Formats: sequence, C-alpha cells, structure tokens
Amino acid sequence: MIDAGWLNVGSLILGLVAWIIPIINHAGDKKQKNMKWIALSIISFSACAIAICLQIFYNLHLVKIED
Repeated sequence: MIDAGWLNVGSLILGLVAWIIPIINHAGDKKQKNMKWIALSIISFSACAIAICLQIFYNLHLVKIED
C-alpha cells in the first residue's frame, strides 16, 4: 500500500495543475480557443476534484489511526 504522505503530495500536484491549466489557457493563442477551452476546463475541474478526494482520504487515514 502507498504511504499516506503521498496523498498530500498528489493533492498538491493536482491542485497546482488545476490552477495552472486555466492560466495557460488564458495566455494561449486567441484563435484556437473555440473548443479547446472545454477540454481544458474539464481537465482542470477533474484535477481539482481528485485533489479534494485525496485530502478526504488523508483525513480518513488520520481518523483510522486516531491521530
């Protein structure tokens, strides 16, 4: 099984991805934004949701070990 500390690392990385994707999309080429922003929005929301789930799992782990 993976160590519980990796849940925080994964959450941090996915949280940064969720913040960086809209910034890159906003700074990108204006002509190709028609359909590209939909896919990037879904990826950003998914990364954010997974990061939140990892934090919930980490808190669940802390409850289980009674920390």
